[in-house]
Amino acid sequence: MANASDYVDVLIIGAGPAGLTTANSFNGSNRRVRLIDWKPAPLETGRADGLKSISIEVLDSFGIGDAVLNDCQPCEEIVLWNPGRDGVITRTMTIPDKVEELGKAREVTLDQGMNCDS
Repeated sequence: MANASDYVDVLIIGAGPAGLTTANSFNGSNRRVRLIDWKPAPLETGRADGLKSISIEVLDSFGIGDAVLNDCQPCEEIVLWNPGRDGVITRTMTIPDKVEELGKAREVTLDQGMNCDS
């Protein structure tokens, strides 16, 4: 039999960027929101670390854009790595990041595995 705590207004599957943003958008809405993910704990290392200016604008809408930008580094180049014929990961291409974007920031990088509790 289900408990009252088992019932939610919004159930979000996946704690990636889209799931976390969606969950945060319900903050202060008086909705019971549950966010679930198949991973048992936060990642120690990130899966991707690039943010476009539009991502910073979304974070700005939650009032945290400047705080995130303070921990970011500008992206100067894009480096591609792939397995070589011997199976060893090798750098296959380096591309200068000269994309001129509109908005508050150009492409930046941020370690997804950083501890955000501090």
